[in-house]
Amino acid sequence: MATMAETRVGWDVERLTPLAGVLAVVGWVIGMLVSGDISSKDKGPEILAYYQAHDGRMIAGGVIWLIGTALFLWFLGSLRSRLLAAEGPEGRLTAVAFAGGVATAI
Repeated sequence: MATMAETRVGWDVERLTPLAGVLAVVGWVIGMLVSGDISSKDKGPEILAYYQAHDGRMIAGGVIWLIGTALFLWFLGSLRSRLLAAEGPEGRLTAVAFAGGVATAI
């Protein structure tokens, strides 16, 4: 007889978590594209006018960027568990990789 852990109903989340890394990059790219582009030759008043005229775009781009960052953290958690299973109980390289990913997200 199958136990409760052996019978799963619905989506297997562990199989889909590597896609969180891909979705994170997509979120970052879309967030940057939505926010728009400011020329590096613009002066302070032009930059301020751009931000005031496109404040909704800036907020939307920032929210999309933050969703991408949350997905990246989810991906890091999945990556950490798989690396720890492969490396063993000490997990020194796993800890370094996870800390580097979290530092990148911050």
